[in-house]
Amino acid sequence: RLYEASEIQCSNYTLTRNGSEGRLIVAEGSTIDASATFASDRSDRNDTAGASTYNSVKVTDADSKISSHDFVIGFARSRNTLEISNGGSANVTGRFTLGNSSGAVISSTNTVNIANGSLSVVEELFTAANSCDNVFNASDSVINVGAISNLGTRSVYDFQNCTVNIGNF
Repeated sequence: RLYEASEIQCSNYTLTRNGSEGRLIVAEGSTIDASATFASDRSDRNDTAGASTYNSVKVTDADSKISSHDFVIGFARSRNTLEISNGGSANVTGRFTLGNSSGAVISSTNTVNIANGSLSVVEELFTAANSCDNVFNASDSVINVGAISNLGTRSVYDFQNCTVNIGNF
């Protein structure tokens, strides 16, 4: 947990590596600034045992944010979540990947939920080939994305009462 206007600055931030059920809460004006990559999970891509699932990242409260060059929810694994709410935000200067699959490893059912928050992605919001059933929900929020690229199957993008700016869809 990161509370009371705390700050982490790093090159790369990974919530879990080959682990499951990791939880991160960024609240009360706290920030994480990862100059390279922020990831909910990382796994050995050759390990098909299902590690790095059910990890969750929550950014809540005004002035609470995660900033990074690249941002990954579901790095070759499944059922990882990002929740942004109550004025929280995520700012990505590169690519935001929802479901990053490779080879025999399928990344599926990863979810982003944004309610009264904001997401800014300079390059693209991306779902990888071989990924499936990934969901992006936003309500009462501001979403700015350079492009959306969907190579996965059965991906859902749902915007309700949002200001959405997408360069290329």
